[in-house]
Amino acid sequence: MSNRDVISAVMGEGLNRPEPLATSALDDLRGFTRTQIAAVMSVSVIASLVGALQPLLLGPLAAAGRLTLAEIGRTAMLEALGMALAVAGAGAFLRPRRLRVMIVAAAIISTLANGLTMIGQHEVVLAARFTTGIGAGIMLWVWTGMLTRVALPARLVAIFVTVQSVGALALSSMFSATIMPRFGASGGYACLMLGSALSALLAFAAPKAYQALAGEANPGFRAPSGRGFAGLLAVLLHQAAIMAFWVYVLPLGRDRGFSDSFVALTVSLGLAAQVAGGLSATFLAKLDARIALYVSIAASLAALYLIGFGSGTGNFALGVVMIAFFWMFAPAYQMPYLLATDPSKRAAMQMISAQLLGLSSGPAIVSLVVVDNGAAGATQVSAGLFAIAAVLIALTTGVASRRRSASATG
Repeated sequence: MSNRDVISAVMGEGLNRPEPLATSALDDLRGFTRTQIAAVMSVSVIASLVGALQPLLLGPLAAAGRLTLAEIGRTAMLEALGMALAVAGAGAFLRPRRLRVMIVAAAIISTLANGLTMIGQHEVVLAARFTTGIGAGIMLWVWTGMLTRVALPARLVAIFVTVQSVGALALSSMFSATIMPRFGASGGYACLMLGSALSALLAFAAPKAYQALAGEANPGFRAPSGRGFAGLLAVLLHQAAIMAFWVYVLPLGRDRGFSDSFVALTVSLGLAAQVAGGLSATFLAKLDARIALYVSIAASLAALYLIGFGSGTGNFALGVVMIAFFWMFAPAYQMPYLLATDPSKRAAMQMISAQLLGLSSGPAIVSLVVVDNGAAGATQVSAGLFAIAAVLIALTTGVASRRRSASATG
């Protein structure tokens, strides 16, 4: 079964859909117009852009004395945690009604929080970024709800990842060339503030409500199996390892004696590599998930070695580009991996929560070990998290393989 088929099967569970007949890139939209899909996708892309841009945004705040080096990790953690809590809370307590009002409210929250970030420092910035995460999480919940109601969500996910990466690349280039040199970090957050305001306008092109799915009337948490939990932990640690490094790219570059402009250019190259990573995963959808995840982790560890021990700007830039490439390459295979680990599909349905919690916990862990005179601990923590994720993947897939073999011989 291909990655596309796997995701379609999981996201469409309980909908009893017939086989789609259309063959276009957005086939079988299940009652949504292309304008509605474009509006919800655009809102979600805007909400998710900040994660990729954090090295450019948080580093200057620390340079200006508005955050400490340790607070960089805590700020990134709180923002991702706010997103995770909002997605989980909205899924548990909200119904897909009055969606336009929800998007507008979330956009207003994010706009005000970005404005507060422009003038705040230390604890105020931390609180503002957590609040921004809550607004972004509500927007992502609306997007997830749409994915569960189309026949082939994998295609929309592929488009989403590509648009997200291209948007982050364009913004990072603009930030590095114009915004940051002239206005500093506040200029970057002003751009995010404008993006949040744009989301409020896009809300009026979104659907007013979603049709209820089977089981939504009596929702309840269905716990994954033990191996499913282990698989989710592997996904969480994989994402944590990436973000543990990513938010400290600028301080790591400074530790190596590189200029901020060079590091900013390297981040832009990394964002271009994210586009290539997402597209590569689309073309290699039939690749075995276990192999894809092992390759991603091995390459990321090699990249961390280049960053930590390689000499010159070339090794540093290559390491950042490699990690960014596999950041967008690996998640496409996390769904089929979780399905193989827990055939009940309960673990797979919790994948997004695990990813968001990983993105929040990685920076938090690093913030405990970095010191104000150096950020080398970021690469060490990231390498350790990657290694533990690899061990968990080996253990969970090994057990699953043995059980399949026993069933075949029995």
